Amino acid sequence: MGVQASLLFLQKKTAEELLIPLDKEDYDVFMAIVEQVGKDRRGVPIYKKDEDGAEILFAHEKKWLTYADNGREIVRSRRERIKRLADDLPEVAAAYAKFVEEHQ
Repeated sequence: MGVQASLLFLQKKTAEELLIPLDKEDYDVFMAIVEQVGKDRRGVPIYKKDEDGAEILFAHEKKWLTYADNGREIVRSRRERIKRLADDLPEVAAAYAKFVEEHQ
């Protein structure tokens, strides 16, 4: 059985906001629902899938620092195809950042 959770973030009103009468207060609220966090309830990774249910692979370039035989540092790289976790959190974070920017 999975555990459902809710998060509520509150922000203390500024001194200026406290002067606004309660009946005159009107403001926008950001809300989001996260359906997937990249893992199931047992911690097993869940990957993005296409319409047919096949896991989607993404091109990724992996880079690392190594040393040549003469001791010089060199950067090596390799292109890999990786699976991306089915995780809604980055999209929610980006949407919240946009919301905050638009409401300042």
